Amino acid sequence: MRPNLKRLRPFPIFGPGPTASPPRAEQLAPYPAELIALSREMGGGATGFDAGARFRPDQPSGFEDWQGYLHIDFFYGCAGDSYGLLDRTAFLHEQEGIFGETCLAIAECAGGDMLLYRVEDGAIAFWKHDVAGHFHAAIVSDLPSLLERLEPELDEVGQAPPQRTAPGRVGA
Repeated sequence: MRPNLKRLRPFPIFGPGPTASPPRAEQLAPYPAELIALSREMGGGATGFDAGARFRPDQPSGFEDWQGYLHIDFFYGCAGDSYGLLDRTAFLHEQEGIFGETCLAIAECAGGDMLLYRVEDGAIAFWKHDVAGHFHAAIVSDLPSLLERLEPELDEVGQAPPQRTAPGRVGA
């Protein structure tokens, strides 16, 4: 596991249930190998982070917080459950009708938004769930770049980092 992911304190969530059958290898083939490996390290289910996870995109989506971050609740897993990669991608296809072969769901962001893996070039895109037809162009060049820039929302003792009101000034 990448060292920077360890500091986010990953844990397995939404693991496979007793009736969930895992997807076949050919079904997972389009997904990034690093995402499959992370899921398998967590027992096959989705992966959450005790310390939270946030990142600054290369290209803003317009939905970042006031500090320029997008927040990830969890990465989808390779189990055959409702938070598996295949189920979430099927959900996107039902909602928007434009995904499936072109974009694959890989992570749940704050508020039900999603990060998508673009099959054509491996870039990461953002989907805003409550804005019809909102599919943002690439916000990060690839999954390894996204994983490298993830940082915790909380420090080692569970405290949020200091809020900044302006560059260099810590606010209340």
